Amino acid sequence: MTDSSSQAQVTETTTTADKSDSEEALSKLKKVKEAVGDAKEIVSDVKEIKDSLNSGKIAAPMKAKKCKGENYEKIKEAFSNAGFKDFTIKSNGKLKVGILHDEGDVEYISINGDESFGKGDKFPEDAKVVISYYSK
Repeated sequence: MTDSSSQAQVTETTTTADKSDSEEALSKLKKVKEAVGDAKEIVSDVKEIKDSLNSGKIAAPMKAKKCKGENYEKIKEAFSNAGFKDFTIKSNGKLKVGILHDEGDVEYISINGDESFGKGDKFPEDAKVVISYYSK
């Protein structure tokens, strides 16, 4: 075999190998693009479901236990800022000496009757918030 013939055969083999590698790479790239497209569609579906589940809902800005002992006006403001609108504020008349509690400290808070809600729990926009505070 002559040098030019050997060289041509090597070039042809290299070209065939390069072509095969390119086709394989293109095939893999197409599969990746399809997977990315599928993932984007799934993310979009999840966002739609999340939005529909959360529409008309308000998240509690803090858990009920954290409200106890805080000033009721501060708590009402926090819940109002979160989007709650229907408040009933109750003065409990239980403050005797003022040793354990100060005037205005929250005794309990409930949202639609739930006194043990957590931070981020969702409630309807028209949820009723009741805050009872210590008073003389």
